[in-house]
Amino acid sequence: TLDNANWCPHNGQSEAASWAQLQALQAAGWTFVTHSSTYPNNASLWSAMTPSQMWDETCGAAQVIDAHGLHGASDMYLWPNNTGNVPNINSYAQSHFVEPCFGTARFYGGGLSTLTQLATPTYEQSVVGLHGGSCNVSGTPCSNVPGAPKRYLTPANVIAQLQALQPGQVFTLQSYVLVTGTNPTYATNKDRWDCTSSDPNLHWANDSERYCYSDWQAVVSYLASSGLGITQPGVVAAAAGRSGYSDTAVTRP
Repeated sequence: TLDNANWCPHNGQSEAASWAQLQALQAAGWTFVTHSSTYPNNASLWSAMTPSQMWDETCGAAQVIDAHGLHGASDMYLWPNNTGNVPNINSYAQSHFVEPCFGTARFYGGGLSTLTQLATPTYEQSVVGLHGGSCNVSGTPCSNVPGAPKRYLTPANVIAQLQALQPGQVFTLQSYVLVTGTNPTYATNKDRWDCTSSDPNLHWANDSERYCYSDWQAVVSYLASSGLGITQPGVVAAAAGRSGYSDTAVTRP
């Protein structure tokens, strides 16, 4: 992240916010979560790290965010691609730098967590991603879209899960890259999507991290009128008796 300029991640097609823009969001009430500084996304990379490198990817990354005045950097740690759930590979990083430094750690699951699970080592918060994928109407061209191995997660599917929530349960949603309209194949790669149909079952993206903005709005609109509480990861962690690091709690090895 740059001080005042944007840069383009995700195959060069998405503008990342600058520190100045993030500080403006913080002033508007946003809080932030931390993923590792270089996002090593497989277990073998983590197992090859020194303790100092593991610190850089966990506590150190949170402290960079915190140093820029952005609240909540230690509320949730985002293990890349669930590598934090690989037994024994990241036990050192987990016990020395994640559990002491962060309220909870994200892993991909059904999205549903209980306060008991959040308060028990390894303090994991189950997350469901709002993901793209082939559309949900069999026999149509979009039902066999190459790329994402998943079916498009429709608002109706998410809302049904929200309606099934019971007291003491937390449902955690994660959105990635929100897109609008339709997009043919890029000249430089094969990312595509179509959000134009009035039927969400026909929305799709061949990258699972792309999701239609209109469908995200439908989920949020339901939440706003549902009577369910909507909050940030840090509030969830605090309700389970967890909190993030202090600058002196864990130092670089």
